[in-house]
Amino acid sequence: MLTLISFAVAQQPPTFESQTNLVLIPILVKDADGKPVYGLQADDFIVEDDGVKQTVQLDETSESQPVSLVIAIQRGRRASYEFSRMQGLSSIIEPLLSDAQTRIAIVEFDSTVETARDFTSDPSLIATDLKNLRPGDGKAAILDALYYSEKLLEKQPQDRQRLLLLISETRDHGSIWARRIEDVVALINAGNTTMYALPFLPRFQTSWIPCGATISRR
Repeated sequence: MLTLISFAVAQQPPTFESQTNLVLIPILVKDADGKPVYGLQADDFIVEDDGVKQTVQLDETSESQPVSLVIAIQRGRRASYEFSRMQGLSSIIEPLLSDAQTRIAIVEFDSTVETARDFTSDPSLIATDLKNLRPGDGKAAILDALYYSEKLLEKQPQDRQRLLLLISETRDHGSIWARRIEDVVALINAGNTTMYALPFLPRFQTSWIPCGATISRR
């Protein structure tokens, strides 16, 4: 967990590194009518790495638990150069909302943090919010946004799987509430939240970093 948070706010030196051979592959299977197919087993899938068949284990826990997801989006500094790419997230998120129990909230931040959309299961609302992103000021309070997002997830029922997706630069600029990275790490750890990051480069012409970082605690 410390690896990702340190990566997301790169001015902090890494304090922990780890490697894993476990690769998470989220899959949505639909029938000919476009409806989700349930009840599949690990033997129904074949996963290969460079042509070599890999051992597959089906994570049934996430399938049985309803999901609450917070998407924290930077709109300050030069994030506006990435808005067109961010709009494409709606097509990725829509399959998640095929499960009526899934709830998604959107948090936007620059020097301040605010809830742009409270938890909803309506994909059209999420798509509209992503389409209507507006540039913010010259700050990017990443630590504050993570702290704020986790507080939102804390209010969700305990039986729900908690997910947090951060879309931002790799350096914090202007956080006030969460002054220490340790505070954010402790909060996310206590909330048993799975976190994903889609970082981008803070340039005038930016690009997504090829491999997003993830942390999880189960």
